Amino acid sequence: MTRLRSFLVSVLLISCISLSSLQTMAQAPSKVDANFQNESSQVNAQLSQIDQTLQSLIANYGENAVQKNTLSAQISEKRRQISETDRLMTDTRIVIGQLEKEIQDLNQEITVADDEISRMYIELQHGYDPLKILITGDNIGDIVSKFYISSSIADQIQLKRNEKVAKQAELEETKQQNLKVQDQLTQARNLLDSEASNLDALIQETNGQESKYQNLLNTISQQKLELESSLDTLSGEYIAELADLREDNQDFDYTSNTNCN
Repeated sequence: MTRLRSFLVSVLLISCISLSSLQTMAQAPSKVDANFQNESSQVNAQLSQIDQTLQSLIANYGENAVQKNTLSAQISEKRRQISETDRLMTDTRIVIGQLEKEIQDLNQEITVADDEISRMYIELQHGYDPLKILITGDNIGDIVSKFYISSSIADQIQLKRNEKVAKQAELEETKQQNLKVQDQLTQARNLLDSEASNLDALIQETNGQESKYQNLLNTISQQKLELESSLDTLSGEYIAELADLREDNQDFDYTSNTNCN
C-alpha cells in the first residue's frame, strides 16, 4: 500500500512537471515571434525613414546637378561674350590707330600746303612790284600771265588744303565715335567679368553642395546596408531560435514517452 501510494505521488509530480514544461514550451515560440516582430519592425521603420531621406537627397542632388549644368552653360556663354568683346576692342583699337595715323599724315600735308601757299603769296607780293616792273622793263603781259598762273596754282593748293582739312575733321569725328565705342566695350567687358566672377562663385558653391550631397548619400547608403544586414541577422537568429525550440520539444516528447513507459 505504501509502495502504491509512492508510485501515485511520483506520477502526479511527473504530470505536473510535464504540464508546466508544456505550457512554457508552448509560450516560447510566441515570445520569440513577438521579440522578432518588435525588433524587425523597429529596423524596418528605420529603413523606411532612410529610404525617404535618400529619395529627398537624390532629388536635391538632381536639382543641384541641373543648376550646375545651367551655371556651366551660362559661364560658357559669358566667356564667349568676353572673347567677342575682346575681339571688338582689339579691332576698335586698330581702327583708332589707323585713324590717328591718317589724321597725323593729313596734318603734315596741311602744314606743307600752308607753307607752300604762304611762300607763293610772298612771291606774288614781292615778284610783281609795279616799281620793279618799271625799272626792269619786263613785259607786263608776261608778268600778268605769270601772276595769274601762280595765283591759280596757289588757289588749287588752297583747295586741296581745304579738302584735307575737311577730311581730317571727318576722320577726327570717326575717331571720337570709335573712342566712345571703345569706352562702351570696356564697360561691357568689366560687367561681363563681374557677372562671370559671380557665376564662378555660384558654381563653386554648387560643387560644394554636390560634394556634400554625395557624402551624405554615401553615409546614408552605408547605414541602409548595415540595417539590412541587421535585419538579415535578426531573421537568422529568429529561425535558429525556432529550430532550437522544435528540437527541445522533440527531446521533451521523447523523455515524456520514456517516462510513461
